Amino acid sequence: MKIYRTARTAMTALRRNPMRAMLTTLGIVIGVGAVIAMMEIGTGSSAAIQKTIATMGANVLLVLPGTAASGGVSFGSGSVTTLTPLDGEAILRDSPSVRNVAPVVRARTQVVYGNRNWVPQQMIGTTPEFLTSGTGPAWPTATPSPNAMSSTPTRSA
Repeated sequence: MKIYRTARTAMTALRRNPMRAMLTTLGIVIGVGAVIAMMEIGTGSSAAIQKTIATMGANVLLVLPGTAASGGVSFGSGSVTTLTPLDGEAILRDSPSVRNVAPVVRARTQVVYGNRNWVPQQMIGTTPEFLTSGTGPAWPTATPSPNAMSSTPTRSA
């Protein structure tokens, strides 16, 4: 008997306030849709991040040279040349798990061509082995054209 009375009261309330019933239903539908959309966006973002991390190569190890410091101020990683190409060859030779070694040289210097000059934020030099070391997809593999320096360089601020 109690269920019948509750159902009858609910139907009477729905008939007396049809706009309230419609807006409540609309709110519930929008809320459920928003929750579903957010869950799908989160799942898609998670999959995209996992794919990006997988392409970086979980089997890549970056070994950096030492850091110089003066008066308690660090000059940053790589400010002291403590690694040589011979060290890389020794790692490759003595470590059976290592498949490839690619040295990287970073510098900041002025590039001059004719009457033009440019100071890039960072210049990076390496060997062809770098492209096969597992970090290849993150770096462009295009071969520069012979007249690449003839274009007008942009100046950094």
